[in-house]
Amino acid sequence: MFIVVLFLSLAVLSSAGPVNQPEPCETPLQWEGTAWHDNEEDGVMIVSELSYDAKDDRIRTLSHILNGPESGKSFEMILLYSEERFYFIPQEGKEHCAVSNRFRSYIPAGVPLDANFVYHTVRGLGKNSVTTNTFALAYEVGAAKNQEELLRRDHQHFGHTHTWYGSFTPTACIPVLETIYEGDTLDEDALLERTETLHSIRFSDMSLGIKDPKVFEPPSYCKDLGNATLSSVIQKNLHWHRFAYL
Repeated sequence: MFIVVLFLSLAVLSSAGPVNQPEPCETPLQWEGTAWHDNEEDGVMIVSELSYDAKDDRIRTLSHILNGPESGKSFEMILLYSEERFYFIPQEGKEHCAVSNRFRSYIPAGVPLDANFVYHTVRGLGKNSVTTNTFALAYEVGAAKNQEELLRRDHQHFGHTHTWYGSFTPTACIPVLETIYEGDTLDEDALLERTETLHSIRFSDMSLGIKDPKVFEPPSYCKDLGNATLSSVIQKNLHWHRFAYL
């Protein structure tokens, strides 16, 4: 295990000058960890065990809904991009699996090339602290730009401007925190003043490699190809973030 992130209330920000600013980066090719999704709009929180494998273009998550109308439900998702297969596997009792070949293209995890570096962040205290580089990218929901494949198709927010902030470790580009704000908040002072957070993902207990590659193998009863039927809570959280971090 190469980093354990403890999210404390203390965060120290420092803007960097124009010299030697960090560049956008991609995360390691294989890693695992825990992702905490907080959807501020409806107050739903989801925690996911995440396995990310860029060598074979695949992602697997085992998620648990912690509150809200579907609190207590769990589900597994396996996304095999090279095979164009998406498996949604509820964990409640009977064997059931939804299989689809209709989902967004594979995008490597990390910082988009057109994102801007905005500041360094120190989270935590003492030995439990971690330093990150934070990048930002403003985008219009549904806009036909080069980052379109990363963005959600959401009629409620269609045409609105959102700003994605991503904090990553400087040495290995490990994801620590991703947040989406309403409006264009690329100015640091504007960000600090805003309270309208739409969605955030915190990462913890991160480790390099894949302990068990079999987690990417769908159950034997997942055979029939059809439209995956997802609950409204799962759909909303799936579409918020830039990568398939559910």
